[in-house]
Amino acid sequence: MADNKEGGIVKKGHEEGIKMAVSILEEFGLPLGLLPLENVIEVGFVRRTGYMWIHQKKKVEHNYKMISKLVSYDTEVTGFVSKKLIKKLKGVKAKELMLWPPVSEIIVDDPPTGKVHFKSLAGITKTFPLVVMDDTNPIEELRVLFQEAQALTEARIAQAESKMKDLLI
Repeated sequence: MADNKEGGIVKKGHEEGIKMAVSILEEFGLPLGLLPLENVIEVGFVRRTGYMWIHQKKKVEHNYKMISKLVSYDTEVTGFVSKKLIKKLKGVKAKELMLWPPVSEIIVDDPPTGKVHFKSLAGITKTFPLVVMDDTNPIEELRVLFQEAQALTEARIAQAESKMKDLLI
């Protein structure tokens, strides 16, 4: 693995690592929501080979709510990135029933059809609409904003009820 990193650009720390990961995803036409990372230690990329690696403090499990799919990102995620493709992917697993098969390849259709494909080592491919992977999805943003507004409204109602109760006592 050390050989794969030779000549790589490395960014350390969460902020710089996230910026680099986003930059790589954008450059190669991959969905920004593909790597929901937390507590990033290091991100590296070797332009000559396309080899990318990500180290984070702990494993992250992310639920893609629109498709009810739980995906696990290990403390180390590696793969070879090219246009609309990550191959030889390691450190990513998607829950299928009671199993966690590793995802070995991610492909975004080119020309664009709005689909993203996930291949497992067993050769099984799952296809989803690209929009479910994009955390900048306006529909998802609106849903989250609505939930936040609803929670604030409920908190204000509870606060008002409490004040009314105090006034009546």
